[in-house]
Amino acid sequence: MPGPAGPESVPPPGAQPPPPPLETAPPAPPRANPDDARNRRVLAVLIDIAVLGLGYLIAAVIAPAGTDWGAVFTELPMALIVTAASIAYFAILEGAFGQTLGKSLCDVRVVDSRHGPAGYGRAALRSVLRPIDHLFLGAVGAICIIATGPGKRQRVGDAAAGTYVVRASQTALPRTADGTIAIVGIALVLLPLLLFAPPIAGATVPISDEYQAEQVADRYVAALANGNAGAACEEMTAGFRRAMIAMDDGSGGSRPADCNAHRKTVLTMVDGSLRLRTRTGSLDEPVTVQGDVAWVSSGGGAQVVVLHKEGGTWRVDPDARERDGFVRGCAATGVVGAATCGCMFDALRFRGVDPEGVVTDLRGGAMTPTVQGAAAACGFPMTP
Repeated sequence: MPGPAGPESVPPPGAQPPPPPLETAPPAPPRANPDDARNRRVLAVLIDIAVLGLGYLIAAVIAPAGTDWGAVFTELPMALIVTAASIAYFAILEGAFGQTLGKSLCDVRVVDSRHGPAGYGRAALRSVLRPIDHLFLGAVGAICIIATGPGKRQRVGDAAAGTYVVRASQTALPRTADGTIAIVGIALVLLPLLLFAPPIAGATVPISDEYQAEQVADRYVAALANGNAGAACEEMTAGFRRAMIAMDDGSGGSRPADCNAHRKTVLTMVDGSLRLRTRTGSLDEPVTVQGDVAWVSSGGGAQVVVLHKEGGTWRVDPDARERDGFVRGCAATGVVGAATCGCMFDALRFRGVDPEGVVTDLRGGAMTPTVQGAAAACGFPMTP
């Protein structure tokens, strides 16, 4: 038989109860070191550039035909908008989350000197200075990162803003879900694309002079091919249209509708090479633009359509080169301005007068009746 149960173990009087078992604390993350993020931050930048590049690719697809991409990136206001959109992508994401889409994928983030959140102010400053770091294919930023040395690795924007790029996993900061950063980042890339889509694009996207001149020339040639005198006159400068009608019957009509009574004259105001081109109703040759004058040449080099930029709009004018030369020579005399000189050329052409002699008279100070008459027709009376 089993013996009697022994007494329970009782601690002696005054003894302390045993301590509870220790819980194993999670290991603290290693101290964030910018040196550990050097290669990853380069990859992150390349990813972000690819994301922004995708935005530009979409813009190229939805932008109006004939978009002048050189002007988009170099002329105000569009160049400022495009630059601001790129800066906003980095500033907003880094200010809100410390990470862009590229940084999120590469486990790096932007922190302040205490390894806390950088905030919108510092993120904005480092983003505004990003174009400086990207000079010479990023050489400026790379040199600065090397020069600031171990433990810092700051580019120009970081040095100015007091920020560092470190491994996100080496910080104690809460991390935003990659999906959230991706959604916000893609939205920031897509939002500026509204400027390239209709109907906004009509007011924001610059169209190249070559494309605009080509469209006018095509409409003009198509109208001639179809025997539509009124449509052809719609594409002419007012001065050429008025001179052409005056040459036909001496009238002063200058409206496109006036051309309908002069259909034969309008349709024969072309040389043989242009008549050959009008068989297809379009022009395949490229347009050459030189200042306010543009022309389309045939395969043999003959200029078949010459255009002049009138009030910011391209119009057909066979005398565009002569007009441009007259205006420059006339304005150089200092007697009248360029706008009046252009008007005088049209007035002289209307009267069938060779404008070249007028410039000679102006340079010599001779107020001939021809000079006075042309100036008076343009609201600029001259006295001998």
